[in-house]
Amino acid sequence: MFKPTIIDYTSPYATYQCTLKVEAYSNGRTALCLIDAEDGSPVCTATINVPEVELKPNEVIIKNYSENEGILDVLVNAGIVTPTGRYISIGYVSCPVCIIDPNHLCENEFELCNKCGVSDCDNCPY
Repeated sequence: MFKPTIIDYTSPYATYQCTLKVEAYSNGRTALCLIDAEDGSPVCTATINVPEVELKPNEVIIKNYSENEGILDVLVNAGIVTPTGRYISIGYVSCPVCIIDPNHLCENEFELCNKCGVSDCDNCPY
């Protein structure tokens, strides 16, 4: 049976045990969301969508500032993302571009897990 990875995340406001939910922005880009493992409520969206920035299908821009301060280290330590060394300037901040570990994506051309509502990619119809 599929068991989601539990991610410990301490935000500037509280400490949570979370699971990862992979979603999509309206333009199809990947959004990484942390969900409270205890009650299922959203904790944070770890990514930002900047449509004018060119990204590969397996890349995301991490919001590692403000209420998400420290989220990059959490995602790296959990093995979810790997920094590329590239940064995107947005206003007064620089946001890291990261590669998503393929274990958190379906095998079919980096399609998103959870797209079909199945939590185990072995049973994904896509």
